[in-house]
Amino acid sequence: MPIDSSNEDGRPVNPVTELLRREIERRRPRSIEEANRIAAEVSQRYNRTSQRELGGMSPEQAYSLTQPGWMDKAVTLNDRLTLQDLSGSPLFQNARSLLLTVQELGAVKSTATGAFNRKFAARMFEEFAVAAPIREMTLRHNKVLNQNDVPFLELYRHLLPQAGLLLFRKGEFRLVKRTNTLLTESSAGDLFRLLFRTLFLRINLEALDRLPEAPQVQHTIGFSLYQMSRMAESWIELADIAPSLLLPTILRSLPVLSWSQDASLNYVRSRILRPLKDFGLIEYESDYPWNSPERVRKSGLFNQFIQFNLPPAIP
Repeated sequence: MPIDSSNEDGRPVNPVTELLRREIERRRPRSIEEANRIAAEVSQRYNRTSQRELGGMSPEQAYSLTQPGWMDKAVTLNDRLTLQDLSGSPLFQNARSLLLTVQELGAVKSTATGAFNRKFAARMFEEFAVAAPIREMTLRHNKVLNQNDVPFLELYRHLLPQAGLLLFRKGEFRLVKRTNTLLTESSAGDLFRLLFRTLFLRINLEALDRLPEAPQVQHTIGFSLYQMSRMAESWIELADIAPSLLLPTILRSLPVLSWSQDASLNYVRSRILRPLKDFGLIEYESDYPWNSPERVRKSGLFNQFIQFNLPPAIP
């Protein structure tokens, strides 16, 4: 029964209540204890039954991916990936490049506002993996490079300290002691896993775009990841899957965008797919998203890195 179904007078129908009513009518319990047992059975069965509104997931499965601690319980993140496995992850490769540079220099002076200084920003721009069109446009519009002019650098200013990899104190950036171990080739998988967890659990993704606030998108990204794992094995148009990557309640709660009729497409593209692309976990068919249709798929790294541990569902 659809979650949004309603009575003739327009009042919403609670699907569990409706199922319980039918079961009570069928079984006609003779005591309150028997009625309570029926209610518990109905509730448990409903929570374990696949729901069309949840993209084929059960409420129990969806809950396991959206509750606090979901990344520790509902998924397993592979920490045994090699540098070669992660060669297609610009966010990882550039973060590691930055940390290796700080390791080489010993310390990096900050600006008065606590940002990476211009000399360091210029060096990172040269060393980072940056798409050719973005590199060309950046050089065309900037005579000098500040932190916010270099792709990823503004993000790393917050991500790396939050991950416990970089320490900012007394106007300088220095490596934390354990970072040296994580920079060894054998620890590439550990570093990747740490960056992934930190970005989605401790960094406010709203600060990385100009969309109105919608923290619920990030809070339920576990559901989005699972739906991507199911729906994007091969190339698929983003417009076709964007609404399905969000829980129905999240979809209905998105702010209205004055400049776009499809809020879900914009939030999915910016808050879900952009960081996944930066991690090398999804691919766009074209590097130029203004070319239609916009098609995406999982990368080979996605299945290598993320495994889901969900309770079984009743079909």
